[in-house]
Amino acid sequence: HVLHGLVSPGSLAALREAAREAMFESEGDTVDGSATYLAPLIESGRVVGRGPLTRLAQPVLEERVLPYVRERTGCGGAVVCDALVRRYLPGERLGLSAHFDVS
Repeated sequence: HVLHGLVSPGSLAALREAAREAMFESEGDTVDGSATYLAPLIESGRVVGRGPLTRLAQPVLEERVLPYVRERTGCGGAVVCDALVRRYLPGERLGLSAHFDVS
């Protein structure tokens, strides 16, 4: 909610619906080893995701989030390196402790 209003309610609703239908990979998390459910969208700057979730998320990242990051950090050359969606459901993983990602 730090960036409240950055994404329109309509885009957010479409992203949520696409996430409900997305295929999530299950693997051991690099932070704590517990099972994690994720849908990779972008890895090392390359679009790797398929389907509606990636098609909807990519313009949000490129047209809304990236310009904000570039202005906020003063780094006009910033790019999206990695993007993923994690799934948290009762009976599965419900959260993730604070950590730093390293690529």
